[in-house]
Amino acid sequence: DTTVLLFEWNELLSSGIRNPRNIVNNDLNLTDLNPLEVAKQLTLIESQLFLAIKPSELLNENFLEKKQSLDLAPNVGLIVNFTNELSNYVLESLLYPRMTLKCRSTRLKTWLKIALSTTYFRNYNSLTSIMTSLQNHAVTRLAEIWDALNPKEYELYEYLSKIVHPNNNFKVYRKKIRRYIEETPSGELQTEKSAVPVVPFFNLFLQDLTFIYEGNNSYRNPESFRPNKIINIDKFLKVTKTINMVRYFQVNYETNEEHSENVNSFFNISAQIDVDTQHIRPIFLLQEFILFEFWRVNNLYTSCKDRGYQLSIQLLPRK
Repeated sequence: DTTVLLFEWNELLSSGIRNPRNIVNNDLNLTDLNPLEVAKQLTLIESQLFLAIKPSELLNENFLEKKQSLDLAPNVGLIVNFTNELSNYVLESLLYPRMTLKCRSTRLKTWLKIALSTTYFRNYNSLTSIMTSLQNHAVTRLAEIWDALNPKEYELYEYLSKIVHPNNNFKVYRKKIRRYIEETPSGELQTEKSAVPVVPFFNLFLQDLTFIYEGNNSYRNPESFRPNKIINIDKFLKVTKTINMVRYFQVNYETNEEHSENVNSFFNISAQIDVDTQHIRPIFLLQEFILFEFWRVNNLYTSCKDRGYQLSIQLLPRK
């Protein structure tokens, strides 16, 4: 199942094994498949990664890079790795050499469809990863690809970009995510769990916690000696509220595994117009392909941190 696949993917990441030369590139790309189905499987994978995160991993700055060697937040590391690998994969799919302009523009349009589909399932983590890559300078500088978009497609790009734009501390995204939060007038959560499964933009939780930890002293009078120090309770209330919000959204999608090996839906979008956004059928073969492809492409970007921009320069040299 998805948990087993993620375990094997993690073992592959931690093993340090590099992909053999004979699989440097795959003829099949995720953009060749049904966009809605790709969005579904991305959502199920990221949901499992998100559900695995424990409150202790978010305490005492355990998730920060300076404590990485202590391995205090392994599940946080996994979801961050997956987010980065998805972004790298989107870049690679658009910038890989020896592709026609039509192929690149078609892939761009398909990524917009996949990004839109993730919003159906309230998967804002995948949405952010995809849109961050599409807004990367290595992609935006290739004007010919963007010229192939028609007005409606470009309008879709702008709409999706606004959802995860960092303006005013991600104001648009925070407003959208608020729709799934039931609070009392005093700001307390009315229910222990969200009524619907959501995969929130996880890195924003890490950003919020980092600001809280580093922007507030643990004591209201830090210069005083220990017997006279007063704990800054406001800081720890903010930490608690943020972690409670993570736990609030840790709701699993309902899955029907009875027909999980049916791969016809990869290419058949007509049978999936009526979208159920809470009951998602897992297709483990597709999930395995996604995880393997992300690992394969990530090896290329680990070997060359600036690979995306270098590929872009090969396609369109600087004047």
